[in-house]
Amino acid sequence: MVAPLRHHEEYDKVVSITEKQEPKFQEYRAVNPNATKYKDLIFLGHIVSFTICTVLSCLSLLTANVSPILAFPLGMIMGSVMTFILSFLIDMLKR
Repeated sequence: MVAPLRHHEEYDKVVSITEKQEPKFQEYRAVNPNATKYKDLIFLGHIVSFTICTVLSCLSLLTANVSPILAFPLGMIMGSVMTFILSFLIDMLKR
């Protein structure tokens, strides 16, 4: 005859339900509209500075009779480098 299965009850691993429950709501944290506007302004400033630096570097390369196939990628690389340097300098001055 087959022996009945043993049921192991491990009370050590049982955790109360009330300890694991999280609140059903979160505390309201007001968003600072000035900080959000400032971040949007900084983002727009990065885009504008990249655009201006790229256009000026492309213009200078094209006036130096560099092939347009090379002038535009080099201008974008130069524009991104100048934008990074500009944002780094602004961060240094802000601190």
